[in-house]
Amino acid sequence: LGYWRYNFRMKDWARAAASGSFSFILLALIAHVSAPGNEFVAYFVKVNIALGLYSMFPIPHNNGVNILFGQKMLYVFLLGLMIGISILINFFSGFWSILFLAILVGFAGINLWNKSIEYNNK
Repeated sequence: LGYWRYNFRMKDWARAAASGSFSFILLALIAHVSAPGNEFVAYFVKVNIALGLYSMFPIPHNNGVNILFGQKMLYVFLLGLMIGISILINFFSGFWSILFLAILVGFAGINLWNKSIEYNNK
């Protein structure tokens, strides 16, 4: 029940698109931690962060549309997580510290979204 016979639900599309968009940022984080100070790796990290954030824009033929219309809270959390990683990568060098603080930024984004936009009109 709840499935269209021949296709996925919007939530399924959102999860698949989120994994694709987040893989750019995760690959940048792994590259940054594995080879700090390398000029080529720094360029690789910048390109992957740019691609990851670009894929989150909610414009047609982009992953951001599927995530935003499939699961809005997943979009807000993932966007906060990706922005958090892209900012924290400049200040920290440990994988787990960057990931933990970025998860906190993602949850702060959800909290901010709920307080200011989602439940403000009720």
